Amino acid sequence: RDWSSDLCSSDLTFIAVRFIQNYLMGDLVLRCYGKIASSTSAVVLGCVLFFVCANNSMFDSDLSFNTYTEVIIGFALWLCYLKYESPNTAIVAAICVLGALNRETFICVPLIVLLLTDRRALRGAVWGVGMVTATVVAVRLIIGPADLLKPYGQSLGLELLRFNLREVTLRELTHVFVGLVSAATFAAFGYRSEEHT
Repeated sequence: RDWSSDLCSSDLTFIAVRFIQNYLMGDLVLRCYGKIASSTSAVVLGCVLFFVCANNSMFDSDLSFNTYTEVIIGFALWLCYLKYESPNTAIVAAICVLGALNRETFICVPLIVLLLTDRRALRGAVWGVGMVTATVVAVRLIIGPADLLKPYGQSLGLELLRFNLREVTLRELTHVFVGLVSAATFAAFGYRSEEHT
């Protein structure tokens, strides 16, 4: 069968964009893990576990593009903190604005970076949270009110939480399990905080 006849330009664009997205994720994950892992095997293990959790990154589903764009920007921010003792505030602010334009949940990333580095990063984290907040508020003021998205027709809050708990799949549980294993493995065997800079 000639599979090329089934592909249109939009399909090829989708594949190309997702390939670039996955390449950037892999490159940044490798760089960040290389900064904190105590051995090559720990870096390889971390990368494998990361991509097991990200195995739907090529799916054309809901927010997968936004989710993995957020991952890329988040790892870029983390790499800034790992490479430089005190990253340039303007660079941190620019990365956080870009992250906020992608998705408002990026506000959590500067706080996570702070937990993974040290207290010297406090100023940058505060700047990051401030820039994300300002960007989200500005976008909301410019665009104006929008219809509330109700996932699967469920109201936000406990109703949506109960729905997600009822509908959770084995694949999603596997992602959570592998993520916890990855974090525990790095915490127990692979982490070297004294060599961040």
